[in-house]
Amino acid sequence: MQIIRNPNSPIFAILISGILLSASAGTASANLLFSEDFQGHANASTIQSANGWTGDAVNVNDSANFGGSRVADGRDIAGTVDGFALIERSIGGNLSGTGVHEMSMDVYAQTGTLPSHNNGFGLSASTGATAFSGGAYWSVLYDMNNVPGRTGYSFDARQITGLSFAFMTLQGPFNAIETLRIVLDGAAGEVYGVYDFGGGTQETTHYAVSSAQIAAVDQVFGFFDFRAAHPGGTFTSTGLGTLFGAAQWDNITVSGTFDGIPEPSAAAVFGLGLLGIASVRRRRSRAVAV
Repeated sequence: MQIIRNPNSPIFAILISGILLSASAGTASANLLFSEDFQGHANASTIQSANGWTGDAVNVNDSANFGGSRVADGRDIAGTVDGFALIERSIGGNLSGTGVHEMSMDVYAQTGTLPSHNNGFGLSASTGATAFSGGAYWSVLYDMNNVPGRTGYSFDARQITGLSFAFMTLQGPFNAIETLRIVLDGAAGEVYGVYDFGGGTQETTHYAVSSAQIAAVDQVFGFFDFRAAHPGGTFTSTGLGTLFGAAQWDNITVSGTFDGIPEPSAAAVFGLGLLGIASVRRRRSRAVAV
């Protein structure tokens, strides 16, 4: 095998370009598809009809819990009727059914004042009957499993998988910022959650999901159940008691690839490098012949 010793050689340059391109092809699934930190919204305004968000009224506030950063807040809005609010926003296309995708979100769950009965964020398909359709999401739990004061989180992938058991609850800390993730892995055919509640990075159960189910995903959604609640109190309108607690959400991102944008294979890109080398050699052969 001939070793290319001259770094200024055009053959060397083409070969290195092929190697670098093939390496970048393997990281294409890390493309940022969606980002929302709510800083573009006015303090104490609603997300509704702003920056691409549609749905019901959900408040945005500067939060001391996030060092003054603006967040989506489950706080009830004066003058609004208590009820379940759903918001959604397009991520700009449908996810690739064979790609690897990740949604990341920061959450501050509260054990003090619980402004809403239930809230969370996730990914879903806009073609469904509600924002939950074809989706997976994280939400917070207060009085987890009906145990007073036992706080935690829930990961729910029932909608996207169609599996009634694709759901789990996890005991975890409140009153601190936690980063939660949702992974849709089309290559492995699975969906799962990722979290770290102080014991290192952990994963939820991995649930089977098809490429068609992943490819239907095209939006981020959030939900807030605006009903007054207090620790140890009860809801007159639901039998769940204080099962769910309120939270603030920030720094929502989605990475991966869209449907119809194939990732170049390493072999194909490396092949381009070899074609370039062959072209250079042919030009040199013609120059010698002249």
